[in-house]
Amino acid sequence: MEDLERAVHLSLVAGNEVDQATRNNALLFCENFKNSPQSWKFCLELIFNTTSLVVQIFCFGVLQEQILHRHETLDSNEKLHLRKGLMTFLQTKLIQPGSQASLKNKYSQILVLLFKAEYPSEWPTFFTELQSLINSPMRQNGISDSAVTVELLDIWMRIISNIDQEIVSADVHSKGELSHNSLIKDQMKIDCVQDISNTWYMILSRFYSSRPDLAEKCLSNIKAFIGWIDLSLIVNNRFLPLLYSFFTDSELREETSDVFYEIVSRGMDSSSKIDLLASLNLCPILASLNADDTDFLTKIARLISRMGEILLHLSLIHISEPTRQAEISYAVFCLKK
Repeated sequence: MEDLERAVHLSLVAGNEVDQATRNNALLFCENFKNSPQSWKFCLELIFNTTSLVVQIFCFGVLQEQILHRHETLDSNEKLHLRKGLMTFLQTKLIQPGSQASLKNKYSQILVLLFKAEYPSEWPTFFTELQSLINSPMRQNGISDSAVTVELLDIWMRIISNIDQEIVSADVHSKGELSHNSLIKDQMKIDCVQDISNTWYMILSRFYSSRPDLAEKCLSNIKAFIGWIDLSLIVNNRFLPLLYSFFTDSELREETSDVFYEIVSRGMDSSSKIDLLASLNLCPILASLNADDTDFLTKIARLISRMGEILLHLSLIHISEPTRQAEISYAVFCLKK
């Protein structure tokens, strides 16, 4: 392990005091190591034992290559070993206060790549295991601002965000990958989306005041998922009053505006869109806001403009759907306001 750590530092960190020949030898050593079949096992052990962030990031890079390009070479025991190693690292190392954001981001990326490769057929319990890690300290200590709770929730939201980036928002060109991503989303709707929305609500309701940074990340999570989850998980009597209140919170109002932009932009038939706009009743809420910040004004203007586009389209339905004139008239009334 010491030889690898030294080579990584010589090739990536050491400054002008290292001559080019020494650096080249270190680079060659690292490349040969990465190409060895068992390098991922060595790295899975080293991330627990090294105190060097640079070495940990290097090791996660090796694990990334294994998952992306050589995952199919692993037998069932090796896959289980990899899963357990990554989940244990989260539980014992990553939740320590002061963990670097770069390490959290890299870990989340690697875990989600493994999730994508194995869920739901080989790793059907992914969300159960993840939620159990989140819930365990809360059952022991209650929902609190403890460092462990905050770190767990922060990492959980990074993982959820990476799932969106890899599965939902990724630019996919392969029909096979597109089909697999659709399978993952369909299974998530069955397995975990309800639990995810409950965790979102817990974070927003509990931490919006004491840890607005967590609440802001949570709103970003919600914004990313609005396009494909059941809208009733968010557009309901539990979530909406909380979201409305954030319009007057200087630290959360911009992200809240983006959440509502995604909600009103959700694709659906005209009748459902009318019902959605009526249930949101955003017009009087937006009219009552005292926007005193340029960035917030821009967000609100974007939301109002989007609602205007939608309401203009719906106003044309006066002719084609006379049975919905009362609801449509409400839409036109809002537009005139």
